[in-house]
Amino acid sequence: MRKLVFLLGDVHFYGFTDDPWNYTTYPITRFLSETGVQSFPSLDTWQEATNKQSDFNFNSSFVQHREHSTNRLNQLWSYIELNLPSPATKDPLLRFSQFIYLSQIHQSITLKSISDLCRLSSSKDKINPKTSEG
Repeated sequence: MRKLVFLLGDVHFYGFTDDPWNYTTYPITRFLSETGVQSFPSLDTWQEATNKQSDFNFNSSFVQHREHSTNRLNQLWSYIELNLPSPATKDPLLRFSQFIYLSQIHQSITLKSISDLCRLSSSKDKINPKTSEG
């Protein structure tokens, strides 16, 4: 895999195409000012928006309506399955609740991978003192 390197300016990176837990997925930047990965809010938060049990389903029209990016939920699910076990229960509410939890774990480890790379790539000896590139 080719490593992206950006020597000037700040970078907004949301180009998740590989395993987001793998730090080689991310570019080496001078300043990564914006990045992130989606997760689901807690079940309590969902219950503030609706009280219909049928809405608490990954494929419900309510959840699909709340998602504003095309195919992002399927992508999120596939990323979770790369590194975490899928919920084994058939109970829809419990499965939805477990998906929420897994999405939050996925988000936290992805952000840790990104911040670890930023820390590893921020050494002063990687900056050219003549041009400030690096």
